[in-house]
Amino acid sequence: DLKGQLLELQSKLENFLAKEGDKLPPTTQRTVLETVQQVKLASDNIELQQLSNQLSKQEQNPLVLQIPDPLLPETRTAKLYIRDSEGEEGGKGGDKKDFHMVFLLNLSAIGDIRIDAKLNGTNLAADFSSENNKVVDLIKSGSADLQKKLEKLGFSASVNSSVKEKTDMEMEDSTDQALKEVSTRLVD
Repeated sequence: DLKGQLLELQSKLENFLAKEGDKLPPTTQRTVLETVQQVKLASDNIELQQLSNQLSKQEQNPLVLQIPDPLLPETRTAKLYIRDSEGEEGGKGGDKKDFHMVFLLNLSAIGDIRIDAKLNGTNLAADFSSENNKVVDLIKSGSADLQKKLEKLGFSASVNSSVKEKTDMEMEDSTDQALKEVSTRLVD
């Protein structure tokens, strides 16, 4: 997995520095040290995300996947919240599960977009909302195309879009609060 590969890379870089560090120019040493720190930070972030998702699952909260903005990764992320609707049966004999997903996008050029989706087997209902009329019109113009593509993939899709005065870009997530209040649970 990615975390394992990052830890292996970190170990190899640290071993390289221990053996060959004295022979390297100071600028190269600094570059390798900075790379080691970035790799360590990335593996720590993956581990925190794994622990957070495990806690979310135990507390029956939605899983949160943060997707960094490639242009401004240090300041902005898109968030995808996924909740498995346990106890709700879908399909024949309860063989399918419902999933609720909320995708929060903050795009500098067009503003905030919120996508609420519910997946029940092959039935997908998606609601797009934005504060910008032009964005909603653009989504409406492409929704038939999106539905056709989803149908080719085997989904029965319903796509809606609406203008909301203030698009709610936060989800109620008690996982962060639980991490702060009861940090000993992570060890348990």
